[in-house]
Amino acid sequence: TEKAIGNLQRSLGGMTTALAGAAGAAGFGLMARNALQTADALGKTSQKLGVTANELFKFQTQAELAGISTDTANMALQRFVRRTAEAAQGTGEAKNALIELGVNAAEIQKLPLAERMKVLADAFADVQSPADRLRLAFKLFDSEGASMVNMLEGGREPLEETERRMRRLGLEVDDTAIPAMEIGRAHV
Repeated sequence: TEKAIGNLQRSLGGMTTALAGAAGAAGFGLMARNALQTADALGKTSQKLGVTANELFKFQTQAELAGISTDTANMALQRFVRRTAEAAQGTGEAKNALIELGVNAAEIQKLPLAERMKVLADAFADVQSPADRLRLAFKLFDSEGASMVNMLEGGREPLEETERRMRRLGLEVDDTAIPAMEIGRAHV
């Protein structure tokens, strides 16, 4: 619809300006712009995982900064969401890993995505052995766990710093505009 397209243009207009200003910030803007160009996949993936498009965009950007591709990050998140849901029911691969990390499966599931990752990052920061961090990450994220160890390194502060930088640069996704961008949903 014309209204949805207008909302989309306003949303992307501000983000485009912010991205242009960020281009020199160590590639930060380039990574963010690449994530925005996949709005169709962003909307569909966020819906599938039960998170907002903006939450997923932040997660993907944090993952990219840790050297994790968007596809790997999305698969890791998909497995994490499923495994924590199983753990909250008292079953599955992640159940004992979350207990070992001191994380309540039922409680972490209620948190917004960014907070879930911060809780995990803080828990991983307390694990002294790199081998144990890797073992636990595999239980939570399956084979993508090896990549996720880098993203969770250093506790919540690196994740919060990325959020602050994104906010300062105006890098947010308007969740109301995403449906208009999704292929097959817009009737133009």
